[in-house]
Amino acid sequence: MAKKRSHPKSRTKQNHVLSSDIILQQLQQILGSPSFDATIAQRAFLRYVVIKTIEGKSDNIKGYTVATEVFGRSEDFDQNTDPVVSIHANKLRRSLEHYYLVAGKADPIRIDIPKGTYVPTFIERAVDKPDTALSCKISNTFVEDSWPAVLILPFKNLTGDPGKDFLGIGFSTDLAVELIHFDEIKVFFPQEGQIADTLTSNARFVLDGNFCKDSTGIKINVHMSDRKTGEQIWGDTHRSSFDPGIFCTYQTKIAQVIAGKIAGEYGVIPKVLSTESRNKPPTNLNTYEAIIKFYEYDQTLT
Repeated sequence: MAKKRSHPKSRTKQNHVLSSDIILQQLQQILGSPSFDATIAQRAFLRYVVIKTIEGKSDNIKGYTVATEVFGRSEDFDQNTDPVVSIHANKLRRSLEHYYLVAGKADPIRIDIPKGTYVPTFIERAVDKPDTALSCKISNTFVEDSWPAVLILPFKNLTGDPGKDFLGIGFSTDLAVELIHFDEIKVFFPQEGQIADTLTSNARFVLDGNFCKDSTGIKINVHMSDRKTGEQIWGDTHRSSFDPGIFCTYQTKIAQVIAGKIAGEYGVIPKVLSTESRNKPPTNLNTYEAIIKFYEYDQTLT
């Protein structure tokens, strides 16, 4: 009889192998990282499903239990008419993906929430130690002090229905995700207990707004203020018929439009900072000011 080949041991270990302490340590690492751009509600969502799973209660993680125990929905919650859990789950997956692309590259444990379920997976990763010189180069790239910073606050719900709070959270999250795509803009998103002093001290521009419901559907008001001058420097209004399925797609498209108007080459932020640096000699320009000088020249060719 031919001798069977022995298969090499897998370099990944699934949920049942990893200890609870290691998983909880990784959870705290994620929640404490500035690169994890999830909202307060999504952080609570992640904490809830991770703890339930390591307690051996993953069978209880359903859309209904998450909605009632995490998002405060009533016992008559119907996920067919209120997609709050699926909306936050999608945002949470994107936040986890962003975290592992940036700050979590070398983390030994990866926490994911696969599509089609709310039960997280925990995988031990074989991560090579990064080259020191390269790490310094990447770090210096991300910590560029001249990049303008924007603080995004959750949008206020003026509909009078607390059950629609998720719309404001979802929309502000979409805005944060879209602004992150602009490499020259730093984005701050409020974490629990860190909304006013610590966070806003690092952000010159504050983006917030509100939404209300009228006879035509949902009306979204967006405005941005400059903390240096105390002035509101930009505002916009958008409308949509209130259909949860349509609105989710609509708010993503509107977030893309708003992000472009704010942070694009000829957006609000470059215009404000370009005006301030107009009389500066080239030797006194910081990195971002030099970039917008190029944008201005490319537009006017003076």
